Amino acid sequence: MNTAVSPLHITLPENNAELPLLRRDWRECVLRRRDLGTRHPLICTSNIHAPLGVDLVWEGGRAPYTLRVASSHDEHTVSNLYGTSYRVRNLFTEEKYFWEITDSAGNKASSSFNTAPGVRLIEFPLSAGGPVNFRDLGGRKTLSGKKVKQGIVYRGSQTVCDFFFEENRKYILENLKIKTDLDLRYDTQVVKEVAAGGVSSLGKEVQWLHYTVNAFDSFTPEQCELFRKTLQTFAVKENYPIYVHCRGGAGRTGEISFLFNGLAGVSLEELYDDYELSALGPFPCSRNFEYFQKWQETIATYSSKELPIQEQIEKYCLAIGLTPEEISAIRQNILE
Repeated sequence: MNTAVSPLHITLPENNAELPLLRRDWRECVLRRRDLGTRHPLICTSNIHAPLGVDLVWEGGRAPYTLRVASSHDEHTVSNLYGTSYRVRNLFTEEKYFWEITDSAGNKASSSFNTAPGVRLIEFPLSAGGPVNFRDLGGRKTLSGKKVKQGIVYRGSQTVCDFFFEENRKYILENLKIKTDLDLRYDTQVVKEVAAGGVSSLGKEVQWLHYTVNAFDSFTPEQCELFRKTLQTFAVKENYPIYVHCRGGAGRTGEISFLFNGLAGVSLEELYDDYELSALGPFPCSRNFEYFQKWQETIATYSSKELPIQEQIEKYCLAIGLTPEEISAIRQNILE
């Protein structure tokens, strides 16, 4: 009986291939969905906010296999694989990854691939188990040529809901390593956290910071203080990684994210892109929403509408009480 095992080798992807992590038609999807209205059946029943995975395929060798996938910022290891393919998800964008497959006899085969630039969406182990509208705020280039770090700030919806599964909570803690739950919901929406003595729904090991930001009435003295406290969270290095969210992760979270990436120096079009990406999930957002346009117009009154949006945001942050040192610390924490 011939028990010979064929040599271990990699079949896909091709060495040094560039692979997309976001569906190519995402802009068209946003344009189709963002102005439909929150009660439109398409929005209420569908969610296409999911990243593309990378399929790694090999042949030969002897199972079980161990797979290691790594870049300079990211690493995944999976053991006891009995098939000859594996789909790896939630990779960093615009990264060079090296991967190696090892069989039970210690034979190895290796290759590499590159992930395309773009937005890093996050998919959870149980897609129906919340949260939704979840993505990395990093990965965007700034006008000065720097890049916002990935893996340090995430945005999305609330995690307190009947369908939030333990597997997804563990993924947030163990894989994303969230240290701070930056909660922007109204007081009436945080009943469970208050009942637990101010403990995050992610667990007692996560710092819970609660600031009731109001997306529709953002410039009262009380709201200016809340926006200041929220943004100051990003000035403290020990707070990272941070998960910032409201209920749906669209309006209130969208404004804080706009300010966050604006302070980093991201272009206006990229700021709009991030705001509108919520339209891939069940919470359509449009740059043309009247309240959002008025919000931007009011930001400009803290300096001048003739200034670039990045400078307008900095002037606004200074006016509501952030110090130059805190703004510098935010940039130092989030840029590479």
